[in-house]
Amino acid sequence: MDVSQIHSIDDVMRLLKETESQEDSIRNEMEELVHECKGWLSDPNVTGVLGRLDSLDGVKKQLMDVDQSISHAAVLAAGITLNIHGIDVTQRRVEQTLSIVQDIMAMKSSVDVVENALTSGDLEQAALHIGHFAGREQEILESFQSDHEGDMLTQAKRKLIDTARQRLAGALSAEDPSSVVRFACLHPPLGIGDEGYHALKQFLVTYIQKKTSRSISDFHSRPKSKQNHISLVEELFDVVSQQVEAHEEKVVEAFGVQEWIAVVMSIKLQCDGQLKAILTMHDRDKKIQEKIRDVQQPHPTLTALELDPIVEDFAIIIKNCHVFENYMQTKAEKLALKVGVPGMGVDLMVSPDLENALTNASTTFATLEGFVLKDNINRAITMDRSRPVDEQNIGGSPCIDDVFFCLRKSTARAITSSHPRIAIALCELVRSVLLKELLELLRHHLGNAIAGTRVTVVTSVGDLVTPGWVVVLNNCQMAIDYCKKLCDFLSELCDRSFTSDKHKADVRKGIDSILACSKQLRKMLDRCIEKMLQVMSEHVTMMFQFEQLDLVSFDISEQEFAENEANDPFALALCNRIEQALHSAREDLVPEAFDALALVLIKQICTRMEKDIMKKRFTLLGGLQLDRDVRTITNLFVDLCHGGVRDQFLRLRSIATLLTVEKVTEAREILGETTTLTNDEVKRVLSLRTEFSATSIGLLN
Repeated sequence: MDVSQIHSIDDVMRLLKETESQEDSIRNEMEELVHECKGWLSDPNVTGVLGRLDSLDGVKKQLMDVDQSISHAAVLAAGITLNIHGIDVTQRRVEQTLSIVQDIMAMKSSVDVVENALTSGDLEQAALHIGHFAGREQEILESFQSDHEGDMLTQAKRKLIDTARQRLAGALSAEDPSSVVRFACLHPPLGIGDEGYHALKQFLVTYIQKKTSRSISDFHSRPKSKQNHISLVEELFDVVSQQVEAHEEKVVEAFGVQEWIAVVMSIKLQCDGQLKAILTMHDRDKKIQEKIRDVQQPHPTLTALELDPIVEDFAIIIKNCHVFENYMQTKAEKLALKVGVPGMGVDLMVSPDLENALTNASTTFATLEGFVLKDNINRAITMDRSRPVDEQNIGGSPCIDDVFFCLRKSTARAITSSHPRIAIALCELVRSVLLKELLELLRHHLGNAIAGTRVTVVTSVGDLVTPGWVVVLNNCQMAIDYCKKLCDFLSELCDRSFTSDKHKADVRKGIDSILACSKQLRKMLDRCIEKMLQVMSEHVTMMFQFEQLDLVSFDISEQEFAENEANDPFALALCNRIEQALHSAREDLVPEAFDALALVLIKQICTRMEKDIMKKRFTLLGGLQLDRDVRTITNLFVDLCHGGVRDQFLRLRSIATLLTVEKVTEAREILGETTTLTNDEVKRVLSLRTEFSATSIGLLN
């Protein structure tokens, strides 16, 4: 078949089948020739082989025929390839034609839509349809040798461009941000995107500048008493955040994320200048530098009361500046994530001028805040020292409340300023106050307590626990508790005020240094308790020396045991005496101090009881009586104290338990490994039993 005669797929299929048939025939002929040649070579009769050489002419002719057949097949194959390529070209032309037809139909439809949109004022819809065919009108129309629709679309596009420019110009004149953004966003689909973008960018920067300038003008027109520098920063932040949030989505959609980031960066640069101007105004209007010079003198004329409102304003202004900076930086970072390139170089650094202004303002604020804090602390301590001990609040000196109120207020202002250097400086100052001024005050209270212990007649522990002891002990405990609460509060405030992990870590180190002061306060409390016990120990011994067991017998019968159970001869009376003696002290002292005092009593009672017990004789019932008495006294102190006193009675309980065994051999089994008694002491206690012989006790290991 001639390749030029191929006109359809069926022709191609028939040609392929003929070629395959010829290829099969050629292959078979070649295999037969090869087989025949192999037969000649295997014939041992050389003469016979030579005789057959004449037949090679026939083989040669067959090979030439095969070669011609193969060449013919190759020509056919090449022809098929060219024809298939032609079919592919035709198919692509058909597909392109169909696409153009669809575009023409869409263009015809869009012309109507654009005309209707222009008529109705829906400029966005018109721009959308025009933008769909931007740059392709000529290509589409030339394919059909018609420019009717193209002319109509071009005319609509020109009309829309003129309209968009006119409307944008009107919006710029009216200073209407929403309208400016709307008409600027029409420019990209019309092929004039750069024109609209630059107009939009310049307008937003200028608009914010004008708004801030008006706010500053209004500020200066007010009376001094009504001027508020804080409101200037807040108004600037409100204007910027409103414009950024209101227009971000539209601008990003029309111009792209990176273009909007450039707008944000330009806005921020403008705002940095405005913030610096506000900081300069505040410094000038409040005469900050004059106040700095005053507080740095050996004898300042200013007081904390006068400076506190200024410091409060200062803290809020610096805080708001940092809030604004963080807002702009976070906004840029989020935009960078939208384009899938976090950290794409969008780093809105503070401009050098504003950074210098913020640094100066922060240093000034820290100086004033430090003066306010120290002045308040010194005033509180001075008032406390001048107050007589008997006028102190035994629940704790008001001075401790005042000191920690001032520490909390000043440190909180420093941390909420969101400036790490200020926060760290104030943390260090607080630490200094705790370790110097506060500890010195507590030492003063301790001296008052020692000097006030001049009791001649002691009927209860309350006679010994004078107001001076109560004040110093409770003040120490309050200081420890307040220190921990202050650090918890500051840690939470730090997490809310700082976004940078590094800044948080740096400020937390300062807070931890404050918390470490609680250890020094704890040592002070322990020292006060130790001094109190030294003063009281002699009086406590005298107070309970009449409570002896000399008149009580434990060599008793069942009848006497029953009578003692009904009318306790010893333990209940002692417990009543202890309760009366400790009642007022338990109400007045902090838990640690009361427990320490109770521990002195426990040691005195246990020592005295053990000494008297070793002089007596016991029956089994007497041992049970003593065991009941020891349990009664132990339970009293367990109820009175705040924990950890039961072990103080372990030795006395071991003695009582030994005196309740029925057999000597039960002693070790009952005591186990918890006793503190030695082997000799165990035997000595068992020897108090009237029923046990010395021989049986001596055999005990």
